[in-house]
Amino acid sequence: PGAQTIELNDEYTGEPHSPPTCVKVTYRPGGKRWAGIYAQYNVKDEGHNWGIRPGKDLTGYTKLVWYAKGENGGEMVEFKAGGIDASGMRYKDSFEKSLGTVRLENTWTRYELDLTGQDLSSVIGAFCWVATARSNPDGLTFYLDDIFYE
Repeated sequence: PGAQTIELNDEYTGEPHSPPTCVKVTYRPGGKRWAGIYAQYNVKDEGHNWGIRPGKDLTGYTKLVWYAKGENGGEMVEFKAGGIDASGMRYKDSFEKSLGTVRLENTWTRYELDLTGQDLSSVIGAFCWVATARSNPDGLTFYLDDIFYE
């Protein structure tokens, strides 16, 4: 009771944007009232990188692109990149930019995060999503596909 859960299936085959697979995410709210996942660069044995290793230099890229859809439509999710700056860690992201919270459609929609003018010399947190119980009191299921820097 009170425990939140995230179920992530990164090989989901039901109607991906670009076959054969996409990512299916289900979030059920719990005591923390929010959850999210960072796609991190330079992950090694620990399975994460909150600043223990340097980021990737993506200088010259101007946008982050991805496709998303909600199970029913109306799901509220924040999307962002960068922002990893853990206290006491040697490395950090050189930028942070959020698209803000968006209301997902139940059809595949292209999203773009404009990175023009951002310092992309050290990217650890390449892509992130966050969902809250406040915006999704009963939880949500949504799908991601074709995430890339351009």
